[in-house]
Amino acid sequence: MNTSVKMTKVIVVDDEEETLELLETVLNNDQSIELLASYTNAEDAVEGILELNPDLVVMDISLPGISGIAGMIQVKLKLPNTHFLMYTAFEDRRLADSIIAGADGYLLKHDPTEKLIPAIKNIIEESLEMKQEITKNAVDYFSQKSKSTEDPYNEEEIKLMKKISEGWGNKEIAFQENTTEGAIKQRLFKLFKKAQVRNRAEMVKIYLENIE
Repeated sequence: MNTSVKMTKVIVVDDEEETLELLETVLNNDQSIELLASYTNAEDAVEGILELNPDLVVMDISLPGISGIAGMIQVKLKLPNTHFLMYTAFEDRRLADSIIAGADGYLLKHDPTEKLIPAIKNIIEESLEMKQEITKNAVDYFSQKSKSTEDPYNEEEIKLMKKISEGWGNKEIAFQENTTEGAIKQRLFKLFKKAQVRNRAEMVKIYLENIE
């Protein structure tokens, strides 16, 4: 009888070398986990994730270059079934943003490392429970988002939403469109107001669920 257990394929992304080494040690010591690769920035991580197709990514939120949330969004556009466990030092609005954008759960960096493997297994088994305040924020944001579908978006607004969903920053969008960063901020402000959202993560959700 074959008693082999399917290993969970994992990729880790964190810009702090010490943290990355700690996570690698914890994951390599568990026989149910196969660590595919580690990255220190989201740009390289996105390429590696799309190539290696892991079951789950442990993703830091605050990274040099594009954020972990933006990196996750880029992956979700092409690999929607990839799971994400956000790993961050801060329990703030960015956690709610990451849940809205598609993260499956999170751990705080000051949590004991013993929580990492159970968190991964719970996500794979689709039984991870979020902290109450984070899920409440996400539900509140979704209720706001539902009002946004009443107004159609013009071609220029849809193009801007697409660039946001691809993780481009204001400066990069301004360069692509041969305009100023201030002009892009003004357009974003008007777009956010029209869509009744407060941040990029909410805007991306609207784009992915109602337009793209």
